[in-house]
Amino acid sequence: MNDDPVGRLRARYSSLATSELEDLWRLETLTDQARPILREELEVRGLTIETIASTQTPEQPDTVPVPDNSKRNLMSRLWSGDVRLVYTYWLFGWIGGLVVGVGATILDLSIGTPALGSLIGNGYAAFMMVPIWRSANKYRGRVIWRNGAEGVVILTGVYLVIMFALAVIN
Repeated sequence: MNDDPVGRLRARYSSLATSELEDLWRLETLTDQARPILREELEVRGLTIETIASTQTPEQPDTVPVPDNSKRNLMSRLWSGDVRLVYTYWLFGWIGGLVVGVGATILDLSIGTPALGSLIGNGYAAFMMVPIWRSANKYRGRVIWRNGAEGVVILTGVYLVIMFALAVIN
């Protein structure tokens, strides 16, 4: 078995069709170690990066396709992780969380009990952990975005457990 990662990459790239190598380069998901090795293989085949850049870029899917997605409502698609990660995380997670948090705070101030607002805000955060995690698992773009979203979900879970424990103690 070859334990040399550079050797494995060279062998892998040399076994791929030229069109597959071009697609790999265009998708811009290569590591810093893989990029120069792929460039070498393309140059061996007589291609330059400029020629590849000037040709059409393949469309990179953001999520795994779901059959008959158009017949499902937004909440169903959100819960199953079929809404694109960018919308699930930023629109529903952050902006939705901000709206729910402000609404819960206004509710707390108007009725004078912080428990209900905390329950609503933390309940929304707990709910959104599932769609964000599922959408991140289906994300096919840069790994940093998937890992970052999953990391935020884990931190949110830890935060919610600590807040629940503090509420029980007090």
